[in-house]
Order: sequence, then C-alpha cells, then structure tokens
Amino acid sequence: MIHLLFNKSYIQKVGDEAHMHWVKTKIKTITIWFSILVAAVTCFLYFYPFPTKINEEFSAIQYRVGKPDSAEKTTVKINGTLQRPLFRNRTFKGEFMIDNYEFTKNYNLIELTFHQNTRNGIASLVYTTVEDGKPILESFGAMWISEDFEELNIVVLEPIGESRKTGTDLRISAPANSYEEAMEINKKLYNE
Repeated sequence: MIHLLFNKSYIQKVGDEAHMHWVKTKIKTITIWFSILVAAVTCFLYFYPFPTKINEEFSAIQYRVGKPDSAEKTTVKINGTLQRPLFRNRTFKGEFMIDNYEFTKNYNLIELTFHQNTRNGIASLVYTTVEDGKPILESFGAMWISEDFEELNIVVLEPIGESRKTGTDLRISAPANSYEEAMEINKKLYNE
C-alpha cells in the first residue's frame, strides 16, 4: 500500500514537472514572438516615411522686414511628396515655384531636407540645371514650414543670380495677402 502511495505521488510530481516545463516553453515562445513583433513595429515606424502628396498654390507676400511699403504679392506653387518619418528629418521632393523668379520654374529643385535639430527645422532651397554642358546651382534661400506645408517662410539670399550671397531682410511668406499676415508667419516660423 505504501508502495502504491509513493508511486502515485511520484507520478503526480512527474506530471507537475512536465506541466511546468510545458508552461515555461509556452511563455518563452510567446516572449520570442512578442519581441519579434515589437522589433518589426519599431523598424516599420523608424523606416516608413509616411509620405504626403502636396499640391498647393498659395498667395504669398514678398517683403523686407520692417518696411511695410516693400510688400508685393506673388504666388508660390508646390507639387511633390513630403516624407515625414517619425524619428528622422522630413524631406520634400518635387517642384517649388515662385512666380517672381523664373529659374524656380525651369530649374530642378534639389531635394529639401528639413533639419529638425537645426534652427527650428531649416531647409535650403537650391535649384540646379545644366546649360551648355555646365552644371548651374542657384541657392535661393533658407525655408521653414509648418507641419504639412500649411504655412512657409523663406529668407531669400541676395543678390539673386550671383555666386556670393547672404541672407538679408528679404522674405517670402505664404499664405498671406498683406504685410501684416506675412510678418505673423515670419514670427511664427522664423522666430524673428
């Protein structure tokens, strides 16, 4: 009889250990699959650019800071794709045309990178073309935008068409229909 009791407890102990081993194996399997899922989601969020098509035409104001009588109307046309990755710099590839500047319509825009850790998200507007076998680069200015190009502000480099340029008080802000609206955008995006 004692022998039978001993065997029963032994069988029960062996069964409990097998069950515990089975539970541990299941927990390890679930942990591995959960880790793989977290890694895949993290990679997706890091590398996926979250592209947004931009096709906008804004009325804009070109002006000199502190000189309301310098304001003149122009139009800014934007057509391309804004890439908005979560943990990296936003980029824009496409066309960015300003009515007052013919080369912005005829030259190719070099892809814009909005450097999130530099001067509140600055990008450089640079155009390129080839004439008579020679490459031409035209630096137009520095630009800041709101999240998805709802607003933009450009500090124009002068003199236009020269190789040596500097940022001056010439700005283009959009969308704006007056000097006051343009200055509000300038203050918001350029912090001036």
